[in-house]
Amino acid sequence: MFDKKLALVLGSGGARGFCHIGVLKVLEEYNIKPDIIVGSSMGAVVGGFYAAGFSIDEMKKIANKVNQATVMDFDLLPGKKLGFINGNK
Repeated sequence: MFDKKLALVLGSGGARGFCHIGVLKVLEEYNIKPDIIVGSSMGAVVGGFYAAGFSIDEMKKIANKVNQATVMDFDLLPGKKLGFINGNK
């Protein structure tokens, strides 16, 4: 009657939330594909990138760009507007 679905839930944690990229990498290595991805705070950001089709390597590059000056700059991806506000009015 009901099909089983796999939900991946990623928590918050600021910059530590980028550790979720490692979890996603292991899931890929074992060919485990979540049906639903949800997250809170940084988990939502990482989950959103993954759900939008970003590769593990692309997400690592983004994570390496993040520093205190860019934490509040939601325009980290020139040319890829995914719904984040870039601060322009």
